[in-house]
Amino acid sequence: MRHIALNRQLQRGITLTETLLVLAVAAALAVAAYAAYSVARNDGTLSDLSSGTVTMVEKIRQVWSLSGDYSSVTAVNLSKAGVLPKPFKFDGDNIQDPFGNNLVINGATTSFAFSFRNLSSENCSKLAPTLASFGYQITVGGDAQASQGRASGASLYKSSAGEINTGALINACGADSASQRNIAVEIR
Repeated sequence: MRHIALNRQLQRGITLTETLLVLAVAAALAVAAYAAYSVARNDGTLSDLSSGTVTMVEKIRQVWSLSGDYSSVTAVNLSKAGVLPKPFKFDGDNIQDPFGNNLVINGATTSFAFSFRNLSSENCSKLAPTLASFGYQITVGGDAQASQGRASGASLYKSSAGEINTGALINACGADSASQRNIAVEIR
């Protein structure tokens, strides 16, 4: 008899409620870990974009400044000259940023310009100040574009006089639609 009573106590096991509780805790931990991973990954990609952009600008200046003419700065010529840093990719026609968006780039005699399109709010608000450190003029918003070596359209974030308009950045980067979160920078 005593042997049967001990056996019943040992075979008691885990209840369905306990199992569900353990699964719920595990799921919550998995969601938290994934969220932390996503944030870290985005921060790393944004860091690659920022540092890659700085490197690309330096290389363009090295190659083209000797002639004093940036009019041949195009996606194709950047690829041919080997000045695209690692986070950027060239698909034969376009340069893609680390987030997979096309980067528009072009030049004029005394300047070149490029534009980043469809940025997340966070990436928009973090990238623009980085560009302001070397950009001659920066526009932000849905109509911001790089054309003929100039940054134009939308709202002026950094003027050619070096004045910064934080309100323009807040409005552009806070837009509901990614198509409104664009940055164009002109460099001389």
